[in-house]
Amino acid sequence: KLLKASEPNIRRVFEFFQRWKGTPSGDMTLAGFILLGECFGVLNKDSLKVVFKKASGSDMSPAKFPHVLMESAARVVEEEAEDLETKPDGVGPSADVAILTQAFSELCRHMLLSNTKALGKCLDNYRRVGDRLPQFVFELPEPYASQPKKNAEEAAEPSNAVAPLQSAGQGKLAKYKANAEEGKQRQDALNSALRSSAVVKLLKAS
Repeated sequence: KLLKASEPNIRRVFEFFQRWKGTPSGDMTLAGFILLGECFGVLNKDSLKVVFKKASGSDMSPAKFPHVLMESAARVVEEEAEDLETKPDGVGPSADVAILTQAFSELCRHMLLSNTKALGKCLDNYRRVGDRLPQFVFELPEPYASQPKKNAEEAAEPSNAVAPLQSAGQGKLAKYKANAEEGKQRQDALNSALRSSAVVKLLKAS
């Protein structure tokens, strides 16, 4: 129900920033997406660039916008989870379909996408005086919420540790394989979460 109610306003938000920073063909540029993130308090400028490039490429069409919003939600989850000392499932919440779906729904609420009147006021205030919404924060649910965070020493690489070249190479290869597998699982989960919502179908039908 939330997503169905949000569909007209998703298009409204896209058109608002596309008209401000768009292309003649009707796409939104990276500059427009950064303004969108600033208006709604979604991620920082560097993260917005990463999301835009990963989910959209050079310019963003209306059809890609839900994908970019989902990728934004996933990025928020990743940033919240990056300091976890351990991951209960060995991968992390960014590969959990239920968590991505929840984060996406909360992002829609934060962006006022189901409240036409409040959204209109938000966009107008941003256009006129630069008012912004508070930063969007997603709190990880259990079992991730109770996981200990890394301290500064654990997060930093030891500067004076000298490992044998073979061991170092094996460690890098194992880390590369683990990151590749995590990335694949994350993308599969993100696609599943997006397919589970009605937003893409609604936008294609409109």
